[in-house]
Amino acid sequence: MSRHIRLSGRFILISLVLAGLSACARGPEFEGAPQAGASNTGTWPTFAKPPQGATTQFSTQDVQNLKSQLESEQSHQQRMPAPPPVNQAQVDAQRKQAQEEAAQTLKEIETESN
Repeated sequence: MSRHIRLSGRFILISLVLAGLSACARGPEFEGAPQAGASNTGTWPTFAKPPQGATTQFSTQDVQNLKSQLESEQSHQQRMPAPPPVNQAQVDAQRKQAQEEAAQTLKEIETESN
């Protein structure tokens, strides 16, 4: 009896697989419209309009005005004082202060939770 059930189970499985595969077959209704092959026109393809300038060019007076404005801003920035240099002692002091603050914060957290 179990052999008969296995054979019928295999038959059903194979028939379902074949039915599924036959559904994947292409028919004539799925054919696309005929298309012409590629044509060589001898020119490079362009897919957009050629770029055109959207602005007018700077005049020599405009260029001089911009250069003088940039030079004045540069000299203004150079007149600003530079920050004082940081030496190793200052770095060590800040690192020590950060470690002390971290230890203090950890101690406060531990005392609050207890």
